[in-house]
Amino acid sequence: MAHEEPDVVLVDEEGIEHRFYLYQVIEVDNSSYALLQPEDDEEELVVLRMEGDDEERTLVSISDEEWERVAAALDGQELDQEPE
Repeated sequence: MAHEEPDVVLVDEEGIEHRFYLYQVIEVDNSSYALLQPEDDEEELVVLRMEGDDEERTLVSISDEEWERVAAALDGQELDQEPE
């Protein structure tokens, strides 16, 4: 990806910052999920649920069941396209 700066910075429980590019947002079962690509790993995507409104949005870890629903929704989609 040809991004200058990461779109998202998340801080883990130990206070360590992790930087991600927003790859894609998808809707599954009336929930929005962010597909995030780590700044230092172009082969990995992290999926987190988006909660809140446009002014105050948070990203939340998902359960195995949610991951399976998101993966099923992505099945057949071309993930190597540039994000919209």
